[in-house]
Amino acid sequence: MLKRLQHDYAGKPVRFLLVPCNQFAAQEPGSNAAIKVFAEQSVRLGPGSSVLMLAKSNLNGVACQFRGPGACTPASTECCAQNDPVYEYLLARAPPGTIKWNFDKIVVGTDGVPVSGGSILHGDALDAKLVGVIDRLLPA
Repeated sequence: MLKRLQHDYAGKPVRFLLVPCNQFAAQEPGSNAAIKVFAEQSVRLGPGSSVLMLAKSNLNGVACQFRGPGACTPASTECCAQNDPVYEYLLARAPPGTIKWNFDKIVVGTDGVPVSGGSILHGDALDAKLVGVIDRLLPA
C-alpha cells in the first residue's frame, strides 16, 4: 500500500512517516539498519523522498528504557527514547489513543496536529479510508 501511495502522491505536499515497533508479536526484532533495508524493498527513502523513517520506537504509553551510546543508531535493535514524545503527542490527540497493530495510521495536517475528527485508522478498508482523508486535506 505505501509503495502505491508514495507513487500516487509524488509531487504533492504529502509525507509518510514510518515508525517501526517491536511491541506487536515481535515483528521488528532487527536493527534499525535492517528494518531500513527491508523498507527500501518497497519504498524510496532518503533525500527528496516523501517517506521518512524514524528509529524503532515504543508506543501506547510504554516508555523506552534503553539508554546508552548505541541508542537510536542504525545498529541498535532497541527502541529509541527520543521518539517517545512523538507518540505521546499523537496518541493524546487521536482517538482511541492506542495503536492496535504495526500498520495503524494517524493522519496529521500541515499544522502537525492529527486531523480534526480523525482517528487512528486500522482494519478493513484501511487503504480507502486513508486515501479519502488525504484527498480531502489536499488543496483542490
